Parts: sequence; C-alpha cells; structure tokens
Amino acid sequence: MRDRIVMAAFEEMNTRGLRFTMGDLARALAISKSTIYQYFDSKDELIEAVTNAIFADIREQDEEIAADPNLSFLQKMEALLSVFPRKFGPINERLIDETERFMPMMKAKVEPFRKEKWLRMETMIRHEIDEGRLRPINLVVLERIYMLVSNGLVDYKFLTQNRLSAREAIATFAEIITFGLMRTKDMPER
Repeated sequence: MRDRIVMAAFEEMNTRGLRFTMGDLARALAISKSTIYQYFDSKDELIEAVTNAIFADIREQDEEIAADPNLSFLQKMEALLSVFPRKFGPINERLIDETERFMPMMKAKVEPFRKEKWLRMETMIRHEIDEGRLRPINLVVLERIYMLVSNGLVDYKFLTQNRLSAREAIATFAEIITFGLMRTKDMPER
C-alpha cells in the first residue's frame, strides 16, 4: 500500500503540482485519508518519499548502465547523463520548478544526489584517461559544467521560452558532452 500511495502521490503532484491535498490523493486511490496517514505523518513526508523513490529509480538505472559490459564508454556517458525516472514516467517541468521554489529542503537533497552521480561518472572518466583512451582534462571544470548545466536545464522558464521538455534539453546536453561538436557522420557508433 505504501508504494501505491507514493505512485499515486506522484501522479497527483505531476497533475496538480504541490497544491494537491491528501483528500485529492485519497479520492484518487479510493481510500480514506486516515489510511494515508497510517503510512505518512504529513504531506511533506509523502513528498519526500516520492523524491526518494525517484532518486532510487535513477540510482538503480545508473548502476545498471555503469555495470553493463555491452556498452562502450561513450554509450555509458550518454546514457548516464540522460537518465530519467522510468517507474514514474515523465516529470512535469512545472513540478520541478514548484519543488525548487517552495520546498527548499528538497533542493538540499538534490545537490548530494547530483554529486553522487558526478562521482560515478568521474570514476569512469578517470579510468579512460588513465588507460589513454581520453586526453587528460580538468575534471574540476567538467564537474562544475555538469553541476551548473544539469541544474539550469530543468529551469521552467528556460524550457518554456525555448519550447523544450526537460528530457529534450538533457538529451541534447548528454550528446554535446559525450560527442562535443563533432559532425553526426564523424561520431563513433553508439
């Protein structure tokens, strides 16, 4: 039941934003609010559970990608840079914006998550540099680029002004970081 509540809460958040109520959620699940409160003490705790489930989903995918022996380094990098939650489906960009603006404690959870993701990629990059397959680069600068861009690409105003989805913006970033400015015909096979 807990997982069912988390999934339904995500759907409510994705549809109504953070303005959804526990009553809305109870109706969507055809249960009582008291049943929800058996699992979660508050709406904030429920939102945190949704966030943690999204992070766990992404972490699981990251680990699968990094461990996949059938993927080349470039394929792994592109995939790691463009992972989106698969259990929940697309996240409404407005929800990302609302969460960052109105729930600062959630934003505080995102930074360590991004750092963890970066460390996984940095380990792979260092290995490729050590093996001579990549030229030496300043990883501190690359980390800064990753952190700034990964945050900026989910900016609601940027996305709406440019008629992009977060998925499109992040996929483009992953391609540029992975393949640079190479012409498509010059790119190695993916």
